[in-house]
Amino acid sequence: MLDANEYDEAVRQVQKYSSAFFKPEIWEPYNLFVDHTPPYSDRFTSLIYFLRNPSKAHLLVQRGLSLTFDRLYTKKSLQLPGSTADPFKFGAGPEVFARFFTFEVLIYLVRLAAGGNLFLCLLRFYQSNKEAYNQIDVKITYALICPLAFIDFISPLALPFIRAIKRLDGSRPWPDKIAQYNLIGYFARNRKHWVLWKVATLLVFKDLLDQLWSMKSCKSSQDITELVSDHIRAGWQEIHGITSYRRFNDNRGQWTLDREGLLDKLGWSLRRPFDESLLLWHLATDFCFHDMDTLPTHQAALRSRVMSNYMAYLLYFNPEMLIAGARRSLFRDTYHKVKGISMDKGLLGEREVTRNIIRWVTDTEGSDVIHDAWAIAKELINVHVEDEDKVWRVVQGVWVEMLCFSASRCGGYLHAKSMGSGGQYLSYVWLLLLYMGMETLAEKVQREDLQEGSDNGGTAAASRSTSPAPTAYPTSTSPAQATDPRSSIIATRQTLTSTASETGHNMWCL
Repeated sequence: MLDANEYDEAVRQVQKYSSAFFKPEIWEPYNLFVDHTPPYSDRFTSLIYFLRNPSKAHLLVQRGLSLTFDRLYTKKSLQLPGSTADPFKFGAGPEVFARFFTFEVLIYLVRLAAGGNLFLCLLRFYQSNKEAYNQIDVKITYALICPLAFIDFISPLALPFIRAIKRLDGSRPWPDKIAQYNLIGYFARNRKHWVLWKVATLLVFKDLLDQLWSMKSCKSSQDITELVSDHIRAGWQEIHGITSYRRFNDNRGQWTLDREGLLDKLGWSLRRPFDESLLLWHLATDFCFHDMDTLPTHQAALRSRVMSNYMAYLLYFNPEMLIAGARRSLFRDTYHKVKGISMDKGLLGEREVTRNIIRWVTDTEGSDVIHDAWAIAKELINVHVEDEDKVWRVVQGVWVEMLCFSASRCGGYLHAKSMGSGGQYLSYVWLLLLYMGMETLAEKVQREDLQEGSDNGGTAAASRSTSPAPTAYPTSTSPAQATDPRSSIIATRQTLTSTASETGHNMWCL
């Protein structure tokens, strides 16, 4: 993680680079939140910057979300150009102090004028004939108007002190935690605190308690962002035309399974509705982690569980962001299925509960979610005998693809709406996909030739279930595709690749 000084330096570099090479809207993506996508020329330029500076990906996305939040939910847009000078930075000269406080006074006057209507309303209400009004209503009106007027008056004065406090504690401009929820962990917790849950059920606030008493959020979002960035970088190496470009954007685990030679054995798990595939792999991830006695320090395993738990969180608490039509009832139905499994009363830990479920599923037959998840895990455990790292490389790759698949199909309005309640990490992935030239939701629904691709990953999986290698994607371009603006970004990438191969340099170092 960057400290406060490194963060400031990175922001200055980004601002300098963007002012020289980019249009402002690519780094201030307000239009994207109403599904207006920037031109491919701008996005290709941003892609080049990301390939040159992979370590800046998380920072740039964080900055874009922070700016959007300020525009949508605060009055920071009232600031004047040049008012961002920092007089608290070490070595700032007198001119910085003068410019900063001059702008602060102007901002204060502008915001005071904007909030003057509240004082006028308060004055007119005070002078009006209030005898005809109910006295309780009068008091409520005063209680509402007075605090608002005070906040509008005092907030500009508080801004310098808020900035100074952020400098001292190294605060980032946007939270970067990843919410977590786990089906088996949820069941184990309910068994441990069964009295509390009985009371909550009787008082009809169990759903609220579920949401408030969730797992602790994970702070490793920068690691996950780097995984997504690496996945997109690797994907550009395999994109040779419009068809392969769309196919890559439609993957939700097929690409990883194909690359690792497991598509024939596990491809069936991805030819399901997305929410069902997600739940299968969520349980399979836990089965592998606890059955294989994976070390807690195994980084790929930890990152896989972080993504798995986050996607389960979206399915249970925010299914509309996960994907349109996601069924929260799948989580509940599977929970009740687990709840029906006979267990010893002494089994309270998540690992013990998981192993008890595994013993039950191996002794029974069925075609429900739990048995299908164990079928996935069993296939991966067989791979574990030879190479444990490969198991977690596969699981991690599938979750990265599912994360990208979900993010690219979530509308901008839902991302903007989630910011009002703290935001979702899915917005990081969504914005990163835009910056690195991937297909957006608006482009997916505007496709002119839907029959040639798959919008949900299912058709693409069926067409590749036999065995085509990732490098065998079609390279031909139809006349309709030749006029597609996406062809410019792909053609330029091919030119860079051929130039790099002739000169002996890697295109990603351009």
